[in-house]
Amino acid sequence: MQHVMKTAAEISQWLVENIADRLEMQPEQIDEDTPLTDYGLSSRDAIMLSGELEELLSMELPPELFYDYPQISQLAEKLAEGPDAFRTEAPAESASADAEMEEMLAEMTTELHYRSFIDLLQARARQFPDREAFIFLRNGEEEAGTLTFSQLDKRARAIGAWLQQNGLGGERLLLLYPSSLEFVAAFFGCLYAGSTAVPAFPPLKRRGMERIASIVSDADAKAAMLTSDLLETLRKNRKFDEEALFGGAVRWVLTDQIEDNIAPEWDVP
Repeated sequence: MQHVMKTAAEISQWLVENIADRLEMQPEQIDEDTPLTDYGLSSRDAIMLSGELEELLSMELPPELFYDYPQISQLAEKLAEGPDAFRTEAPAESASADAEMEEMLAEMTTELHYRSFIDLLQARARQFPDREAFIFLRNGEEEAGTLTFSQLDKRARAIGAWLQQNGLGGERLLLLYPSSLEFVAAFFGCLYAGSTAVPAFPPLKRRGMERIASIVSDADAKAAMLTSDLLETLRKNRKFDEEALFGGAVRWVLTDQIEDNIAPEWDVP
């Protein structure tokens, strides 16, 4: 495959135009330094764009491309370096590397015996309570928060218990969160409650409202999970119509108001 050389400016322009077209926005509304998730770019769109970029540049790209380079400016600069930018050198062999590999293989072998993500997370919380399970990077670069295995397990049990106690265990639930640790906790909380999580980016624009209405209708979601700050922001938007969006009264689950002290009340679904 013969690589087609393009400058960062050319790639950036192509990205802005194609992303704006997919999101039904004007190119001038797209900020090259804003994470694409902030515009509501879906995983499906990211995969399709990655495939189109491969055709444009005639080069193979890693599947995690848009996750590693969430801003257009970052992505364009990296792509302009050509195919060599995505080739990594094999790390030097060392005793510590061998030990880490042995530990990883042992963990993978053990994981085969877990029945669910709940079992796996709880085992990790017992084995490695203070090890970081998730690290949130603001703008893909700046560390903005972490969740250890024990913290995530406790938070998931608390949210799961609340859902079970309020008749939402086993139901389909809409998750309205931007990229955040709160989303991670809510997602695992759904798993702990035996519920089905239906993630969706918050409807901050009119097109987003229509998208959420379609998701709610198709999924038959029984409640919407989000934070109290986000709900307040949505209600300040004059275009936000709760009744039209959800076809009547909606049940809001404000996860930031769920206390961790109810975690012991959780039951295995």
